[in-house]
Amino acid sequence: MDMRVQPIEATEAAVGQAEDTTRRYPWKLGIVIALGAGLWAVADCSLAAENLMLAAHAAGLGTCWIGFAQGWLGTPEGKSALKLPETDIPIAPIIVGHPKSVPPAVSRKPPRIDWIT
Repeated sequence: MDMRVQPIEATEAAVGQAEDTTRRYPWKLGIVIALGAGLWAVADCSLAAENLMLAAHAAGLGTCWIGFAQGWLGTPEGKSALKLPETDIPIAPIIVGHPKSVPPAVSRKPPRIDWIT
């Protein structure tokens, strides 16, 4: 499976007024793109996106998969705005940036694991 992460430069029109005065734009957008349709394109790109998000977290960065953007990015207008060839399939639009704060961890129930023997 061939894929790439395409960084998208933030613009004033895209982000409005940046709240963080130490950086012109406090976040960047990257899109994990499948280079052509394949049987496992969505799964492979989703796994790559997850690893990108985990690596960003390990580096102290925050991420968010912008799910509502996926529909538009796959349209001819969306692909044209990103200058993508018709055969490329945008899978995972993810913003990466420096979080203002880190929320406390949420308490979780212990996992239930049933082993099939």
